Amino acid sequence: MLRGKLPGPAALAAGLGLRASSAVRDLVRGKLRLRVKEVTRFDERHDELWRAVAPTVQVGVVRDASYLNWKYVDQPGQTFVRLEMLDGHRVCGVAVLALREPDTAYKYRRALLVDLVVPLSDDGLMRQVIHAAVTVAEGRGADALVCLHAGRALTDALKGCGFTLRKPERVLLVDVGPMADDTRTRLLDAASWLVTQGDSDIDRPW
Repeated sequence: MLRGKLPGPAALAAGLGLRASSAVRDLVRGKLRLRVKEVTRFDERHDELWRAVAPTVQVGVVRDASYLNWKYVDQPGQTFVRLEMLDGHRVCGVAVLALREPDTAYKYRRALLVDLVVPLSDDGLMRQVIHAAVTVAEGRGADALVCLHAGRALTDALKGCGFTLRKPERVLLVDVGPMADDTRTRLLDAASWLVTQGDSDIDRPW
C-alpha cells in the first residue's frame, strides 16, 4: 500500500511505523466476542436495533430496515458487504463495507466502512463492531480500511481500535437559521452528530 503512495525510503520508514501501530492495535482490540453474519436483506430485527440506537443519536439519519434496504440492498449499480453482529441471537450492531480494487489513483485494495448502526453510548460495543468489520475487510484482502465520518463518539471508538485520524479535508456546513438556542447548541456540537460516508451521494453511479 505504501509503495503505491510514497518513494521507497519513505515507504519503508512509514511501514515500520505502521507495523508497530498494528501490533498495538491488535493488543487493544482484543478477542472478537461477537458473531458476524452477512445480511441479504434487513428486517424487523434491524428495526429493533435502530430503536435501541436512536436515543443515542441526537442528529443523524434514521437508519431503520427500510432505509438500510433502500441504501445498501436496492440501490442499483452498487455492491456492498452488509454485516450484522450478534450477541447470542440478538442483533447488536450493523456495519456496511464497500470494497475498491486498485486503480490509477490507489495502487492497493481498499475497504470503506461506509456505515455503522450501533449505540453511540456504548464505546465497548462500538469497538467490537468496528473490530468485526476490520476482520471481514482483512479476510477479503483489503490493504487499508477507511471510515469517512463526522461524530465524536465514532472518532473515539475508531481511534481506540487503532485507526489513525487524518487531517480533515471536507467540512460539514450547518445553517442553523432562526431556531431555539438549545437546538442551535446541539447542532453545533460535534458530539451530537452521526454522519458517515453512507449519508453522502458519493456512491451514486450516475
